[in-house]
Amino acid sequence: MKLYLVRHGIAEPHNVTPDEKRALTPEGRLKIRQAAEGLRRLGIKFDLILTSPLTRARQTAEIVAAELGQTKITEMRELVGDVDPKITVEALKPYQKIESLALVGHNPHLEGLLALLIAGSDRGANISLKKGGVARLDAELSDTRIKAALTWLATPKLLRGS
Repeated sequence: MKLYLVRHGIAEPHNVTPDEKRALTPEGRLKIRQAAEGLRRLGIKFDLILTSPLTRARQTAEIVAAELGQTKITEMRELVGDVDPKITVEALKPYQKIESLALVGHNPHLEGLLALLIAGSDRGANISLKKGGVARLDAELSDTRIKAALTWLATPKLLRGS
């Protein structure tokens, strides 16, 4: 499976709106659209996009799906930032037959999930996934285990071509 971890774009400040309702800023929308254009230029397509139900992640997923000409988006509570990455891994098992899967979420959860998938621990991998950044993994999911190798990590600036 090709597994993509996508961090949401720039959102409204914490002190303006309740966390679960924080939306992307106009700059955040623009930069996500430009990063998604970069994914399209690379020929990337997803069979399914799973997203955190929080507004900023859902908006990011919708922009990416629109840019890639896709409509399959499913919300997954296990992608919210306060969920243990081990619980997220368990929740991914029903999707093990999908060839290309994108997960849209938040930090530090996505960084912890990335570390867990490639190093077997959600601590200490010291990998940074910037807002709007994407990590691509080759993952093997089964009912009994999961293992993954990091193929590439792209900053939003790199995806935007700037």
